[in-house]
This record gives sequence, C-alpha cells and structure tokens, in this order.
Amino acid sequence: MLTIGQSARLISCLPRGIEMKFDEFKRCLKWIHAEGGMDDVSKILLSTSNLIKLKYCLLAERNEMETLVDASGPSEYVETRTRDGEKVGLELLQYLSIHHMYKLQSIWKGAIGKDSLSKLKILALHTCPQLTSSFSPRFAQNLLCLTELIVEDCPKVISLISSEYHNVKHGPIFPSLERIFLLDLPELVNIFGGLYVLEELNTLLIYNCLKLRLSIMELPHIKKIEGENEWWNDLDCDKSPWENIFVPLKEGRDLIEQLYEATDSLNHFHNIRSEGKTFC
Repeated sequence: MLTIGQSARLISCLPRGIEMKFDEFKRCLKWIHAEGGMDDVSKILLSTSNLIKLKYCLLAERNEMETLVDASGPSEYVETRTRDGEKVGLELLQYLSIHHMYKLQSIWKGAIGKDSLSKLKILALHTCPQLTSSFSPRFAQNLLCLTELIVEDCPKVISLISSEYHNVKHGPIFPSLERIFLLDLPELVNIFGGLYVLEELNTLLIYNCLKLRLSIMELPHIKKIEGENEWWNDLDCDKSPWENIFVPLKEGRDLIEQLYEATDSLNHFHNIRSEGKTFC
C-alpha cells in the first residue's frame, strides 16, 4: 500500500466511510491533496519499479492535474515499460475512483498499450468540472472487464465518448458493462454517440441530465432505466422500447439515500468480492 498526502484521514469531500473500506485492500494507492508536480502520478503509474501490481487506486484533490497518465511525453525521468512500441501500465488495476480533480481533462493521454487497464472493473469519476468526455475510442476498447461506470458532477461532459470516433476504426467496446450511473451532467446529450451496442447493460440510472437522449442502438437489452419523471416525460425520442422498464427515482430523503447508494462504488466493489465473483 502507498499513501501520499493526508494519510491520517481523508478529506471531507469523499463519501463517508470510504477510507476504512479502502484501507482493507492490499496493493492500493491513495493520493490525497499531496504536494508535487502534475506529472508525478503519471511517472509512478508507468514506472517499472513502482506499483506494477497495483489493483486499487483512489485519487482526490490533485487540483493541477490535467491527465492521470500521460504516455505521450518523453521518459527521461522514469523507466517506462513498453509492449509493441507502446507504453503500458496499470495492467492489473481493478478499481479506480477519482474525486474533485478540478483540471482533469483525461484519464490517459497518448498511445495506450493493449493490456493497460484491461482488468479495470469499476471506474468512478466525481466532480471533474473540466472533463468533456470520459473516453477516447481507443481507450474504451481496452476496458474489456469494466462492469460499472459512475460519472457524477462533470458539468462539461457532452458525451462519454469523445467526438474523434468519426475518424477512428473501432470495434466492440465495454463488452462486460452492466451498470451506468450518470448524475448531475447538465450538458450530457448522449451516452456513446449511438454507435456502440451495450450487450450486457442491465441498469442505467440518470439524475439531473435533462439533455440526455436515449438510443435504441446502445440499449437493446437494458433491463431497468431509473430517472426523474421530468426527464422521462420530456424525452422527444421513441420511448416505447423502454416503457415497461422505466422506474421513477424516489423523492425527498429517500432520493438522497438512493443516489448515495448508486455512487458508493467502493461498497459495490466490496460486495462483488464478498460474493466471490471472478474478474475477467
């Protein structure tokens, strides 16, 4: 385990109880409001000598960081690992949670090695006001094991896939994705541009994403859509494929608890482990 920053107690912006749960893991990194340059985390995560077997990562309040891993620059300060001419890292990472990163624009910048992040099971992005999209198509193709995605309070996000996909040859993405939770994304218009079929998606929860429009191409097998009645009633697309699976969100205090549970990714991860489910 490696902790950088406020090791005694995590900052108050994080959900209650997250420190205790996170500290139960081995092979984990916590980087909380620590001193150092913007590229320090990238150097560590791409290094041959540090965290090769890292499985769990929690980052919060790295206010100057624009990308989590920058594989586009020179490697003069750290010995990086390469495969087929591309930098690789985080091959065993299963859980990644990012909170209050005010300048974050991307998770991975530059060419991404084939196995990088290929074991990632849960990705949670909370309060990243400069983020405009969560994935490039090439980055998304690596996430073969991603089961759960949370994107919350990222006001500039328009689509979860960047618009560069028009000029990129791409194949199937997110073959294991089962749950998506989208909260407080006022500019979100579509999930993945309507070009990707999510075969395994079971649950989609939507809160305060009033511009979001659904695509039957993306959601042919969805089992449940949870959202606000206001958003559902204002949808200008054909809602007939989902009429029987739409469930209104709760109200008042019950709504707060429902949204807290939906974004408690670390508890979800603990449940998966306790149930003995295997990771692809």
